[in-house]
Amino acid sequence: MSLTKKPNYIETHKIVGFFLPMKYYRLTADQLHELHAEFSIYLATQGIDKEMWESLKENAPEQVQLHLDQFSDTVWETLLQKCQYLDFGSQNYLYFFSTPEEQAEVLVLQVTHPKCDLTTKEGFGWALEHLHDDAVVLYHSFREYTPSRELFLYEYLKKGAEISKGEHFKVLKSYFSNSAK
Repeated sequence: MSLTKKPNYIETHKIVGFFLPMKYYRLTADQLHELHAEFSIYLATQGIDKEMWESLKENAPEQVQLHLDQFSDTVWETLLQKCQYLDFGSQNYLYFFSTPEEQAEVLVLQVTHPKCDLTTKEGFGWALEHLHDDAVVLYHSFREYTPSRELFLYEYLKKGAEISKGEHFKVLKSYFSNSAK
């Protein structure tokens, strides 16, 4: 391999001979399909055009897998870096996270009323109307990110949390400055 000539991408990876493990899971086929345009841009930044991609798919499936893994990690990193709020919950508990860089601020809404389901719009509305009742408890705390902010968020997303705009967090946060409970 000449040092004056830019090495071929395939040659470079054959020389390296190892792959970095994925930090996050690979996007599903449906997710990759939705991000088709972004994946094309990713390939272009790697110096891979359509013809070369087709050749890789035929002749170097391990390179295809590597690119899918790297693209998936890039998508996850971007998504997690932009994430400002997470919502997570069950019938009796809702967790709302504000996720600035330093640490997560967490609001937990708990109801003990047997007919209230916090996962429904009606249940959440009922809880807001009854914040002063003993059947509704609101906790406020902070959580350190371990081992990192992105992995903290990723773990909650894997458990079923959803990225949000923070509407519920902001409504409940205002309760603390206006409440004696």
